[in-house]
Amino acid sequence: MLIIIGPMVKAMVWLREKLLREEPPRWNSLPEISFNMFRCILIQDIRIHSSIQAYRFIFIGWFFYSLLMISLYADVMIAHLAVPSFEKPIDSLYDLLGALKHRGFYTVLGCGSNNEFIYSSTDMKIYQDIWELFDRDEGCIKTWDEGMAKVLSGKYAFSNNRMGAEVRAYKLGRDKFHFAEHEFYAHGYSIACPNGSPYRNVFEEVLVYLMSCGLVHKYVRDEMERAVEFVGDANKGLEPIGIKHLQAAFYLVLVGNVLAFTVLMIEMMKKPNAVNDLP
Repeated sequence: MLIIIGPMVKAMVWLREKLLREEPPRWNSLPEISFNMFRCILIQDIRIHSSIQAYRFIFIGWFFYSLLMISLYADVMIAHLAVPSFEKPIDSLYDLLGALKHRGFYTVLGCGSNNEFIYSSTDMKIYQDIWELFDRDEGCIKTWDEGMAKVLSGKYAFSNNRMGAEVRAYKLGRDKFHFAEHEFYAHGYSIACPNGSPYRNVFEEVLVYLMSCGLVHKYVRDEMERAVEFVGDANKGLEPIGIKHLQAAFYLVLVGNVLAFTVLMIEMMKKPNAVNDLP
């Protein structure tokens, strides 16, 4: 817009000179006009002065455009600087170990759960190192809801089943949580039957049927959609400033130029002799 406004003012000067036989103002050069428009958008004084209404409408429209643009971008800059810094995400067991050692985090595990058993009983060193730093007073929880609430209350990393955690995250606000990219062990459910039980083959057929026909995935989608209903519009977040937010500024410039050219047409009708004298 800054590139266009200078030629637009220059076009108005040229039209008034040709159509109304007016003497061009002393600031009629394109570089001087463009420089003054640039000074305006930097909130400095404009050294162009005119008593002609057509020019005034253009200048007023450009002034309000500059004011609105600077206000918007100043707010964006302040908001950007005011955003608090985020903790480095924990995406692996090694990230978790580093957070426990150097960043004051606590591991959150369900008391008596499979997760606690894996950390406490495995021979892998990474699990052993994390288990040695595990604080039961801070990290032992009885329910998933309690674990998700702890994550929001401070520096806690909750280790549990992903699907169940995501369902609860959508209820509490999905944008408030970060899920690790790497899964640290395969989690599944099974049905235990006595050795040689005739029910095993039946259960296997039913489970294969449920998976192959997509019922399990449908149950997951239904549960996730039901959780999303609790979110509403609260988790949509702020949108970046786009062209739709700046429409008002462009409308101000457009209105100023339309009024300026309207005044020019009115002056042409009031001075028909000047128009008739054109070669």
